[in-house]
Amino acid sequence: MKISEALAQALKAEDCRTVFGLLGDARLGRALRAMLERPEHAWTLEQLAQQAAMSRASFVRAFSALGGTSPWILLTRIRMEKARGLLRQTQKSLLDIAAETGYQSEAAFSRNFRQAFGESPGRFRRQADSAR
Repeated sequence: MKISEALAQALKAEDCRTVFGLLGDARLGRALRAMLERPEHAWTLEQLAQQAAMSRASFVRAFSALGGTSPWILLTRIRMEKARGLLRQTQKSLLDIAAETGYQSEAAFSRNFRQAFGESPGRFRRQADSAR
């Protein structure tokens, strides 16, 4: 997925000012771009902080202050928006979509999807298919 596509998906779930603010910061922008480019990666706080060339504590403080949310919450939003797009646009299995969005299991993916959107990924897909 291109960064522009991932950014467009993330902006549906996140305030534009927040995302652009993070992207506008030289160090935090590197970490955000990494999340957007590779949402399926099993990111650790250490890895994201390394992307930003910051200590873990400094990274979390700066990200939260500028972004208004934690790196994990934003990464989950990015992943869920990518999943929603894949459910709408492909017939990939839930397990494949889970893997492409950074989840080790279909159950974990489905739980997070339901928490993010209030419905199961299967139900979302059926509604999207019937709307076409």
